[in-house]
Amino acid sequence: MAKKENEIVSYEAILKDIARKKKGVFSISRTLPAYLILLFMLFLSFFIYYNFEQKVKSDNTAAFEKAISSVMTRFEVGYNNHLQIATSIRGLYDNLVQVVRDYLLLYASVPTKTYKSILGIMSVQKVPRYRLTEFIYYVQGQGYYDYSIHPFVEKNVYYPVEFIVPEDVNKHLRGLDISSVERLKNWFQLAIERGEPTATNVFPFRGNDTLSLFLIFPVYDRSFAINSAKERREAFKSAVLMEIDVPTFFKQSLGAGVPSDTSIIFYCYQKDNDLQETRLFSSANISLLNSDFKPILSQIREFNFLDKKLYIFFATIPNFGGSFQKYLPLVALGVSILLSLVFFGLIISITTSRARAIDLAERMTRSQRRILESTKDIIAVLGFDGSWKTMNPASISVLGYEPVELIGKKIDILFANAKDLNDFYSSFNNQNSEFTRKVDYLMKTKSGEERWINWSFTFSPQDSLIYAIGRDITLEKMAEIEERIKAKQTILAEQISREASEFKSYFMTKFSHQLRNALTTISGYHQILAEKKYENDDEMRTYLDLAINETQELLSSSTDLFDVAGFGTGSKILGTVNVYNVMNEALVIFQKKNSDKKILLKFDEGSQSVTVASERDELRKAFETLYNALINGLQTLELQVQIAESRAEAIVEIQILASANELVSKMIVLHNENLNNLIEAVRYDVDDILLNLALFGSMIRMLNGQVKFDTLGEDGNFVSIILPKSQ
Repeated sequence: MAKKENEIVSYEAILKDIARKKKGVFSISRTLPAYLILLFMLFLSFFIYYNFEQKVKSDNTAAFEKAISSVMTRFEVGYNNHLQIATSIRGLYDNLVQVVRDYLLLYASVPTKTYKSILGIMSVQKVPRYRLTEFIYYVQGQGYYDYSIHPFVEKNVYYPVEFIVPEDVNKHLRGLDISSVERLKNWFQLAIERGEPTATNVFPFRGNDTLSLFLIFPVYDRSFAINSAKERREAFKSAVLMEIDVPTFFKQSLGAGVPSDTSIIFYCYQKDNDLQETRLFSSANISLLNSDFKPILSQIREFNFLDKKLYIFFATIPNFGGSFQKYLPLVALGVSILLSLVFFGLIISITTSRARAIDLAERMTRSQRRILESTKDIIAVLGFDGSWKTMNPASISVLGYEPVELIGKKIDILFANAKDLNDFYSSFNNQNSEFTRKVDYLMKTKSGEERWINWSFTFSPQDSLIYAIGRDITLEKMAEIEERIKAKQTILAEQISREASEFKSYFMTKFSHQLRNALTTISGYHQILAEKKYENDDEMRTYLDLAINETQELLSSSTDLFDVAGFGTGSKILGTVNVYNVMNEALVIFQKKNSDKKILLKFDEGSQSVTVASERDELRKAFETLYNALINGLQTLELQVQIAESRAEAIVEIQILASANELVSKMIVLHNENLNNLIEAVRYDVDDILLNLALFGSMIRMLNGQVKFDTLGEDGNFVSIILPKSQ
């Protein structure tokens, strides 16, 4: 017996022994548990397949919905902008007794130049036949000397276009009787009777090459009741119409596009009836929809222009989500079945012989090696000194390095900036227990290209090793960065818009004061001349009377202009403000928000008592913004402040010299080179420095001040502020 045991010592001997005992080894009693486990594993494999399939469908649906939402959101923003413009112009008719040509030009010219989709903003009047001659004479008096109503047909009421903006390309529509346009008059009457804004169907109003949609805003005489359709027809006096080029509107709203736009196909259409529809706009890749493929996902969304419904059909592109993702459930099923068979083989091996167990172990080792070599993620090990110990082949596709080129070298060569490198080494200093840290770093490939890598570092002090898994997330990171840039551009654009509104109100008020004073003086001189006695000088008297009348009319117009400007929104109520106190108040608030940073304010002698005409809270917020910009990248900042007043010029000049800061210096240079294009320059901003500088400048200008930034290199950064002196 002992001799027999000594014979079974080699792999070949084991195989021979298994072959000799094969019948007993594979008996039902021995292998039944393995087969039961195999059935369970196969069931589990199909369960995994089903879940993977549902997960892929769910991910595709989520990506599809996100792409749709991105498109719909931009359409909604475009629509809201157009509606706001139309509503604002409609509001003129509530605030003014009569809207003259100049007012319509003032409020409508900028929107029509800004939005190419707005073909025209027009004022349409209700003109009874008995007032027709008076109306034509009035419009001709506004500067339209060739104004006439067309097509002219004898009837009780006309609805002519009174004014239209832009004027140069719409001269042929001036005087057009809206009630004579077949595809427009019914919608026009409907808007009158309903008493609320109405949108028309899309139709070729200007010809077959243009698809137009009108937004109609009726205006009623307030002295009439408008409770019924009949009362509204009688009370109607005018309307504001906005003509929108629908294809241009959709193209303009989409803008330059986002990455998700390329993953879907869409087109917008109008239902003419139950059987016919008119296509209004299509995405650039609409030709894909005509090819022989069936989208895996499609959806129809409604898009409303007021009460007018348009429809947008969305569909996925071929290979939506990636061709690999399409087969991912099958791959998961295959891998699961493979693992089930492997596990089944493992059980069989355990219940049969040592040789089968050894063979299975070798095959599993090979499988794991293949997985390690085929994955697209970096799987590697580093020492605590940052040198690579192992590296899988994913480094070729992700970083451009062969594994052998990295092993033995430090990770330092891959970092794109020193900030991330310092963060990596400081993260595991003085750590005594194992922990995992996930972080995104900007890395350099062998060719010098920059890529964002999401790292999962497991630091093991016990092994003195760092286990690393890295995934390329460059596309996701760039999309995230682009979103942040757009958000900052939006903030700056809104601030500049508020600044423009403040400037308009200030300009109109100042202009009206000057004009009224000048005209009052002229009128006084004319009165003096008119009271002199001339013998047989009737003609001189006649001319003087005419001059007096004309001057009084101009004076009346300037007074009205003053009243309008005086009630403009956005005007600041300025008071006497101590600059020294406000700067210190802003510093206290800044320090509360940024306890890890410190700013030292040093004022020159005599600066403590200087006051300006300003708005205290707005000025304080402005200085908070300036502090945020100047201290960026530093822990401590010193500001030398000199405040001087000029009584002759009625101004106060504030000069601030900040400690040297290379990052801020670069942003000041960028700011000064792009004064007329700051919104686009924000794209190159670093840590919001340029954004805060631009916001500060705008906030000071809104307080009737001026700002100048300059960099003195190693001597620091200089800010000059001029504000009006308090009276």
